[in-house]
Amino acid sequence: MPWRKLKGFSRLHITPHIPPGLGLLYSNRLIIQFGTGLLGLFFPIFLYEQFGGSMSVLLGYYFIAFLVSFFLMAPGAMIMSRIGLRSSMILAVVGLALWHIPFIFWDASIAFYLLGFVLIMHNIWRMFYWTPFHVEFAEMTKKGERGRTLGTLTSIAAVISIVIPFIAGFVLDQFSYSALFLAASAIVFASLIPLFMVPQVVEKYSFGYWETFKHFFSKKNRRMVTAYTADGIESTVGAVIWPVFIFEILQGNYFEVGALTSLIVLVGVLIRLIMGSWADKHSRHKMLKWGTGLYSIGYVVKMFVDTAFTIFIASTFHNLAMIMMRTPFDVLMYERAADAGHYVDEYTVIREMAICIGRVISVVLMFVLLLFVPLYIAFLVGALATLLMNRLD
Repeated sequence: MPWRKLKGFSRLHITPHIPPGLGLLYSNRLIIQFGTGLLGLFFPIFLYEQFGGSMSVLLGYYFIAFLVSFFLMAPGAMIMSRIGLRSSMILAVVGLALWHIPFIFWDASIAFYLLGFVLIMHNIWRMFYWTPFHVEFAEMTKKGERGRTLGTLTSIAAVISIVIPFIAGFVLDQFSYSALFLAASAIVFASLIPLFMVPQVVEKYSFGYWETFKHFFSKKNRRMVTAYTADGIESTVGAVIWPVFIFEILQGNYFEVGALTSLIVLVGVLIRLIMGSWADKHSRHKMLKWGTGLYSIGYVVKMFVDTAFTIFIASTFHNLAMIMMRTPFDVLMYERAADAGHYVDEYTVIREMAICIGRVISVVLMFVLLLFVPLYIAFLVGALATLLMNRLD
């Protein structure tokens, strides 16, 4: 591709060859990211406000959503093996686009029914998207290049992520949540365009429903399940608690929350590219060990932020540590999936189930903690969970 010939980049071997199918697959992912990213930071804040500032009710929503997902990942893979990976992802994207609709017409008097529809669409999305996406990604990338490929693609995603929180904060400041949900839904629908051109692949999911749980709890998969469960715990702290925490510190200023987040993301783009290249040439386990250590420290630092400036400093450090941690972690994940051969989809389902149960555990731990201690203590949960991600081997 022409951009591979850019001066300096070809010598550094940072930018790999991206196969056309992978380019289409990741184009779908990037468009979805742009749509969901408009709500990513603000969705927990939206629910927090709609639930009257109750963290207990907010955590209850996430508990139900992820617990149901845990039990539906295997059936989703079984259906996927019948209809094909592309068809499964198309169904998932339609579900995700429809997920946004109830929030456009949000009414507290019928919130129970709206949330019921939202939970159904949430689980259609999780059941039918992530397993085929990760299977396709693992099969379309080459061993020895996955670090650079992942680094390049996630850096492109990071560039897009720079402007998303800024745009979202501006829309909320000038318009409303309804406008944001409407825009997100339209963008997610648009992501179907490249997905229709992704080659159709059929993978046979060979485990039965209860057999899947047998493998999930088997001693052979214990280290892997522990690592991905920890990943689920950590990501929930970052995705649910942190946005609400900084929203409270910034006293409900949507634009300031969005602009500050955009500035933080900007810092990590080049580092992400370099880390991807390093992951192909150096010990991923050593990188992961250092990355998880620094990322864990980042959570402890976040416990002490109290101004916009300290949010920026703590988040920038945490973002850089995250890149150092996530790049080898995700590369190892795709390496293990690819090495599983025929069982690539089974491996991926177990991984997704572990992430879901980790999120359930995280929500329960935070619910119990918040009965006795302030909100920021939840960051200790994220710090400890991060260290367990080293169990991936």
